Amino acid sequence: MELADRFAVLAVESLPRSMWDERTDPSSWSIGDHVAHLADLMGAHRRAAETAVDSPLANRRDPSGMPTAEASPGRVPASSLESLDREATRLGAHLRSLEESAWRHQVDVGNTVLPLDGAVRHVCHELMHQSAEIARIRHRLGDVVGPLTGEVASVHASDGGVPKPAVPFGAIDAGGVAGDRQGARKHHGRPWQALCLWSADVVAAWAAEGHPIFPGAAGENLSVSGVDWPRLRSGLIVEIGTMTARLTAPAVPCAKNSRWFADG
Repeated sequence: MELADRFAVLAVESLPRSMWDERTDPSSWSIGDHVAHLADLMGAHRRAAETAVDSPLANRRDPSGMPTAEASPGRVPASSLESLDREATRLGAHLRSLEESAWRHQVDVGNTVLPLDGAVRHVCHELMHQSAEIARIRHRLGDVVGPLTGEVASVHASDGGVPKPAVPFGAIDAGGVAGDRQGARKHHGRPWQALCLWSADVVAAWAAEGHPIFPGAAGENLSVSGVDWPRLRSGLIVEIGTMTARLTAPAVPCAKNSRWFADG
């Protein structure tokens, strides 16, 4: 949950300020509306989670503070992103503090009763959905990254941990490369982390500087070459063979990968 603001920041990275409130048509939301909606959604679910009960119908809350289909226009980028960061951090902290039994409780969100874990899944769905919408709006407004073409240099998978050895081919579905898994799931395996891509060209450049790194070492599933790597950004669509994926966020460096760099 705490990374929700990071998703939003990445989704609007390098966005011209003039496009924050621009709409593709009068009836549609702007990018600013989508970010503000995410902040409101986080706050509403946080309040619902804090008042979760065993029998929500006996203690129904006033839905006036719950998420609606209404946008919240007019907020400046900094305030919306700060609000999202604040609410996401509070929601994440509350969820981490819960006893296991509390996850069986029900929450009332916008007059819809959900199990607490269902409400959390809904927040994750909205986070991915709104990020995709922001990417679509940027494209419609002309803030595009032209077609980039490259090729798959190698495919990698492992039964857990790094490095990931090369495999002859990979069957990819919503869960990532078949046969690939993470030994520890605390920071891995979320829906937006199903697949990891890295540039074979970047890895080769690191290796040429004397670092003991090689394709698959850092845990990437697909090593791609010929792509102008710095131009990639959150929300872009990647098509490889019959597979279509959407870029979400850069992988956070892991301490276990420090061995692939001469300076640690």
